[in-house]
Amino acid sequence: MPWHTPPTTRRTPREALHALTAVEKATVLDRLLDARPELRTEADKMAVRLLAPRERTELTALQEGTAADVEQALRALDTDSLTTGYRPGFGYTDVYKAASRLIEPVIEQHEADVRRRLALGMPDAAEAVALGVLDGLDACEGDYDGDEVLCYAGENLAEIYGYKIRELMRTAGRAME
Repeated sequence: MPWHTPPTTRRTPREALHALTAVEKATVLDRLLDARPELRTEADKMAVRLLAPRERTELTALQEGTAADVEQALRALDTDSLTTGYRPGFGYTDVYKAASRLIEPVIEQHEADVRRRLALGMPDAAEAVALGVLDGLDACEGDYDGDEVLCYAGENLAEIYGYKIRELMRTAGRAME
C-alpha cells in the first residue's frame, strides 16, 4: 500500500475570517484600519451603534441581556470557592464576607461597562446596563436552592450590591430606584 499525502483543501478567505476567534478578529480589524485609515470613521460609527443603541427595543434587549448575564453568573458561583475561617495575617473571614468577595467581581465588570458607556457619552445605554444589573440581582433574590453562594450573600441583593451602580448613575444625572 503506497503512502501518499491527503489532498489539501484550501479555505476561502470568507471561511477563514469566520473561523477566527474574537482576539484574532480584533487583530485583523486593527491591521485593516492601519492599512486603510479612511475606514476608521465608518468603524467608529459602527462601534457607536453597537455600544449605544437608540431604539427602545434595542435598549430593552440590552437591559434584559445584562440581567440574564448577571443572574447566570451569580447562580454559577461555586460554594467550594468560599474561603472562610482563620487565615494567618488576615484574621477570621466569615462566610458572608467570603460570599461578597465572589459576588463583587461579577458586579464590578458590569459597573465598568456602565462607566465606559457614560465616559463615551452614552447615558441611555449606560442606564440600560445599570438597570439590567439591578434586574439580575432582583432575579436572584430569595429563591436559592441551599447550595449556592447566594445563600450567604444576605437579603436585598440589589440594595447591597447595586449601590455603586445606582450612585454612579445618580452622579451622571440618572437617579435610579
